Amino acid sequence: MASPVRAPLVEDWPVGPRETKTAENFATSAERFVIAHEVGHILHKHLITDSAKVDLAKASLAELDKRPVEQEIEADVSGTFISIESMDKDGIDPRAAVTGIYFFLRAVQLGELVGAIEVDEAHRPAEERLNICDHVIGGRYGSHAPVLRQWARSSDELLERFARAALKERDRRRLVAAARMDEVLRTTTWSMGQRDIARDTALLKEMQSLMSHSPSAVVEALAANLCDADTYRQVLQSASSVEALERDDRWRRHQIAHFIARYAPVPVKQCLGVRFPIMGGQA
Repeated sequence: MASPVRAPLVEDWPVGPRETKTAENFATSAERFVIAHEVGHILHKHLITDSAKVDLAKASLAELDKRPVEQEIEADVSGTFISIESMDKDGIDPRAAVTGIYFFLRAVQLGELVGAIEVDEAHRPAEERLNICDHVIGGRYGSHAPVLRQWARSSDELLERFARAALKERDRRRLVAAARMDEVLRTTTWSMGQRDIARDTALLKEMQSLMSHSPSAVVEALAANLCDADTYRQVLQSASSVEALERDDRWRRHQIAHFIARYAPVPVKQCLGVRFPIMGGQA
């Protein structure tokens, strides 16, 4: 971002003080818009939720953070003006504020694309929000708008390139991780007898690496191979012997998936909806 002309083509491209400062500037500009958006809610006297109509002891954060879409639009519009004009008053080039608005909403858009951020009735798609913000910039600042957008348009083009590359790499990693998970679950043996500690440790280490590269591929593979309680009980009851059980593909796959899930990070367990007993009787 600091030097589009010398944009990195290799993974070990050095990050120096200039690049670090650029990253800080982008983050600060984006944060300014987020804060300005929330200030907009306050200035318009928007209520988050009518507390008299909600059981605050049981309500989730998602339930509490619900406003009419008109209020979110008002906050985006006000936040746009507050962000730009506060920059000017602080002696900072207001083009940085517009860049921050674009930067933040493009980040949200990427979150939507990968399923990390949900679009709902109140929070419209980031692309739609950006179009509204850009429209009001043109309406309020008239002939000055092209200048205000100058940095934002330039960085937005670069961000789009980065996003395409990131999504392509995400898909590549997902395919690799899914293929490896299929291989592990298809070929790994499992026994009721003594465990091979070295093999199990190596397996968990590899799973941690796969989760860091493509957690969704790992979660989906585990979910597809874990048996529910009734199915697992049926598998056990239908086996004529321990040897027959060990030859049962459903049982073997479940045992491997169960082992990986047991030692997986908490977010993975939460995605799978599984809990494991620990010392003290808690889970």
